[in-house]
Amino acid sequence: MKQLSTALCAVALALSLNACQSGGKTDRQAGEQGPAADANAAAVPPGMEEITEEKLRAEALQNPEDPTAHYNLGTAFLVQKKYKEAVEEYRQVVAKDPKDFDALTRLGDAHTGLGQYAEAAEAYQQAVKANPKHAEAHHRLGETYNKLGRAVEAAKERREVEKLLPNEPAKELVKAGKFQEAVAALRKVPKKDAETYFILGNAHLKLNQNREGVAALREAVRLNPKFADGHFQLGNAHDQLGQNEEAAKAFAEAVRLTPQDADAYFNLGNAYGKLNRYQQAADAYGKAITLKPDDADARYSLALLHLKNGNRDAATEQYNALKTLKPESAANLEQILNGRAAPAK
Repeated sequence: MKQLSTALCAVALALSLNACQSGGKTDRQAGEQGPAADANAAAVPPGMEEITEEKLRAEALQNPEDPTAHYNLGTAFLVQKKYKEAVEEYRQVVAKDPKDFDALTRLGDAHTGLGQYAEAAEAYQQAVKANPKHAEAHHRLGETYNKLGRAVEAAKERREVEKLLPNEPAKELVKAGKFQEAVAALRKVPKKDAETYFILGNAHLKLNQNREGVAALREAVRLNPKFADGHFQLGNAHDQLGQNEEAAKAFAEAVRLTPQDADAYFNLGNAYGKLNRYQQAADAYGKAITLKPDDADARYSLALLHLKNGNRDAATEQYNALKTLKPESAANLEQILNGRAAPAK
């Protein structure tokens, strides 16, 4: 029997219990996913075994000496916020194997759910002993020490997290809009990796330090040539400097690595347009629209390209789509189609 992850167990239980959750071009825009139209119509996807609490209970009863059965039942309880029951199941797992990192961590989570912070701290302590390099376990232990008023021990755990994840403090500074402080923090990171330079490049771009941003992002993709987001942001940095050829190359690499990235295709289209490579620009915009049919910016840009090439019918097709997607863009395009305004250069 395989151990269930918390996420997998949550999905499977949500399906079997008919639960329903509602779900958000230098900056990426994540798509939003709404709730299912009919929660009662939820079905277990092909290939996924239906999981219910009753089934997991039965397996634990049939296999009382099997730690995996108790772990899975504990995970089901944890997902449903039945923390007391989860504690009992995870304790049985830990009794069999006192160094079971996953069970110890989940045991700490369950005690935390009950507000039993001393017991949670003890579980997390054993977890970090079992896996000393697991940053999240150190983080949870530090948070628990904070709740217990054990400030010195909490600070020690924070330092351990920073040692294991040296880029985290800078990430938090960037989130807070403290870009200069983030740059200073990243310069102090002793062993810089691709992520370090990626964050550094983004911070420089936020400070309008575009040349420094290019240099940092180049280093990010040198260290990790398959870093698609690094190539994407490098393209944006080159674009800010008017380096259109370099921007096009960076965006082309981004779409090669992530061929489903509509934003990268849109930016590639922009770069090709600035290079007067109109057919390639049209192809890139077309791909962006195929991937994201509601991308009004790509449709508007493609319509302008069609007009530049004298293809009024194709431009009108995009205009008709824009009337629903973005009426203000459709109105601007209508002015151009009717000769009352000049297309943007």
